[in-house]
Amino acid sequence: MHRFVCLLTAKALFIAALMASFSHADDNSLLIVRGNEDYPPDEVVVDGQLSGFHIELINAVAAQINQPVEFQSVPWSRALKMIRYGKADAITYISKNSERSHYVDFLPGNIISHSVHYLLANKDNFYARHYQGDFTELKGAIIGVQRGYSYGETFDTSDQVEKLVISRVDQMLALLSNCRIDMAVLSMAEYQELKHADGFKDLILLPTPLSSRPNYLGFGKSPEQHQQAERFAAAMKKFKQTQAYQQLLKKYHKQPVTIPAAD
Repeated sequence: MHRFVCLLTAKALFIAALMASFSHADDNSLLIVRGNEDYPPDEVVVDGQLSGFHIELINAVAAQINQPVEFQSVPWSRALKMIRYGKADAITYISKNSERSHYVDFLPGNIISHSVHYLLANKDNFYARHYQGDFTELKGAIIGVQRGYSYGETFDTSDQVEKLVISRVDQMLALLSNCRIDMAVLSMAEYQELKHADGFKDLILLPTPLSSRPNYLGFGKSPEQHQQAERFAAAMKKFKQTQAYQQLLKKYHKQPVTIPAAD
């Protein structure tokens, strides 16, 4: 009797595994992960629906090649782990650095936008009055940065300034308002979203950018994912030559993406 039950159990497991394999084979959608916060106007949840410039762009390009896509919003650190360990096909709104290049396929054709990062400080901050664009002049300052973010290889790897890693931008702003840190790094999109928030009136955005970085739809490094990345990049190039792309840029007040000469 025991042997009979074991045989039935083994058969059931085999059938379940077979059904799962068929289900996976039929599901050819591209799983794209992203951070689970709003990044207007590029990625934002409106009335429960994910929208924004990046989302519309990726969906439009995917439609050109009949590629179903599925977006999954998770904490940014988890999104990085998912693409690193093969749990997702692609990750959106990611910038390139040497560490990420080990597990993310950054193709110039899959650049979706650019981010410019600035330093935010209290109006009477000593460092704010002396900053002229060289962050190494800020030695001694404590600068708030967001966990898992890249602000350019030079800044990321520099030990010329003290960087305090903070999980969320609202926490970073609270520390800045209370003079617990000297400066914080924000993108222009984040600044535009937060500039009317409580406690923001005494903060200033320093006019000289800290860094300017292209944002990618980055793919995993497996051979299959590399083929997907190349296919998507080719379709992206074609879509950017259409009137539909121009209308999308106009809708979100964006400038056309330029591919850097050496990326």
